[in-house]
Amino acid sequence: MIASSFLILLLIEAVSASVSCGNHNAESCRLCPHDHGESWCHGECHWVNGDCVLGASLKEEDTDNNLYNSAEPTMSTTSKPPIPTTSNAIMPTTLKPTMPTTSKPTVGCDEPGNTCADCGSERRAESCEVCGNESLLCSGECKWNEGTETCGWKNIYCGIEFEITDGVMKSKDNSWSKKCAPHNTKQCGNHWRPTCADCLFEVTYESDGPVKKKNGDGWCQKTVGFCEWKVFKNTTEDQGECVDIAPLTCKTGAGITKPFCEECEASEDACGSDECVNHAYTSQCIAKLTNKTRPNSLNLKTFKDSNDVQIKNSTWIFQKMTPLALAQSTYFSLSHKHGYGGIQRMPPDTVKGETKDKGRLIFSIWANCGKEYKGKKNSEKPTFCRAEVILNGTDVPRHEFEGEGEGVKLQFDIYDFPAVGQDYHVAIHASDGGINRAFYTGYFYVDGKWKFLGRLKTYSDDFWIQEPGSFLEAWSHLETELSRKASFGPPFMVGEDGNFVQTRKAEFSYDASKSRTWSREHIDAKLDATSNGIILEIGGDAVQTVKNNHEFRLDEVEVPSLYESLKNTIESCVDTRTDKITAVIIESCLDNIPGGWSAEIPAGGETAGDEPERKGHADDGSVDHRFLRELLRPAI
Repeated sequence: MIASSFLILLLIEAVSASVSCGNHNAESCRLCPHDHGESWCHGECHWVNGDCVLGASLKEEDTDNNLYNSAEPTMSTTSKPPIPTTSNAIMPTTLKPTMPTTSKPTVGCDEPGNTCADCGSERRAESCEVCGNESLLCSGECKWNEGTETCGWKNIYCGIEFEITDGVMKSKDNSWSKKCAPHNTKQCGNHWRPTCADCLFEVTYESDGPVKKKNGDGWCQKTVGFCEWKVFKNTTEDQGECVDIAPLTCKTGAGITKPFCEECEASEDACGSDECVNHAYTSQCIAKLTNKTRPNSLNLKTFKDSNDVQIKNSTWIFQKMTPLALAQSTYFSLSHKHGYGGIQRMPPDTVKGETKDKGRLIFSIWANCGKEYKGKKNSEKPTFCRAEVILNGTDVPRHEFEGEGEGVKLQFDIYDFPAVGQDYHVAIHASDGGINRAFYTGYFYVDGKWKFLGRLKTYSDDFWIQEPGSFLEAWSHLETELSRKASFGPPFMVGEDGNFVQTRKAEFSYDASKSRTWSREHIDAKLDATSNGIILEIGGDAVQTVKNNHEFRLDEVEVPSLYESLKNTIESCVDTRTDKITAVIIESCLDNIPGGWSAEIPAGGETAGDEPERKGHADDGSVDHRFLRELLRPAI
């Protein structure tokens, strides 16, 4: 077992007076590295699990390896005080450790091989508790507790500091599974395993012991270059196995293969195959855009005002989106720190024997529960931090989502939508939801009418719209080589003072890391001279003309009356500070804006659902003001 071997090595080291580290000596193996790491740990010492220890290196035939978890070794006995143990005390990857116990140093603090505490400033003591009674005397391996005004041990294991919450140990940088398990050599995405086949497995601890659970293709990510998902023949995409990644051919006929195209030489003579292409603009060999890859997602971020100051703390954000080229699985989106809203082109539907294009309005929010709850469905997270749908508009269904985070979303499907060359607008309104709560409300302008999609709530220490951005992506492998293109108009925000602020500068960016999934072969961004926006394009025959992280400058324009009318109507008609409003109230308030009620079927095509019941309207379609007066704020 790793734990017992590791413990024996430490006990041997503790009584050793002097050891050979290779080209130098030290009082103990632990002192060999001198902050140089593994390269200074040789001779009588070996580098094991992030530490330099005396004796033979650990063997990899540890039986715990069969659990296929991140296989952190059990913690060794040291002179450090015990860490609180509870029935649910687990390592970050759910492997329960044996917690350390307290013991006296085996030798004096001034003698070689001692196990005393490093108090900092070249001072040592039998334990951190006796280093001193003030923070200046408590550093090194020790940490001052301001609450109890005492000196205690830092929580460090395998050279990594961790924290304890409710008895659960959490690595601050989530790196234990790599640094503390040398036999886990395959990176599967966000976790490591001994083999690619093991990537799919995780271990949870139930009352009767460990339980091994098998997961799907999401636990086998090929972007890191170790493993990839291989679909079984004549099955769906989720039926397959996780296998070692096959090398890529740099140049047809040259006999040179690499895990990534980016590792091939960048030249026409050395890069060019069915998988790799020489990218002239960036002078790199990169993944070729094929039906097996996807074009890189493109982003606009770091929105700045006319004073070159990044825009923060907004209550509203508005943006126009004009599709210029469409393909299945296209997403044009406006995002912020907690979620996003946008327009999607979906795969087509067959309706009464006729194939019809289908689009979707989507509005979503993430749950903000911290790393310890990552991967759990939104409904399985604690109530205080999960995302919630407070209101949904007429015929707008509610959904949970998982994958890239977990949360809730609202979506409204429309046939023959979106249309190339048609302007659409997205508006997101933020309001205070109470202590550590934020409300976000989504509106979409489609065919001359504002559509209320819904109101969402999430956990947050403030309610402002932060980190706004826009993006264009192909979210699946459908029609990957076709052009996807849109003009994104200048975003407008409303600041804390209630005034509109136009974005005058926006940064264009994309992920430039090496990848086998994403291709940068056909991407571009440029100013849209006709609308004072920025055109993003992926796929097709796009040729890159600007560098990654290029900053675009936008001319100053007037605030669209469309945005002013929505803001003024909602803020005068609806008390946005309460959760006691209803969807009917909001939708009825939108009748005050020219163009009609928000739930009316867009002229772009019939909705994918039934025709909505128009509450608050008379039989002839006009507003029933007697009903409306009962709904507006004075009656709340």
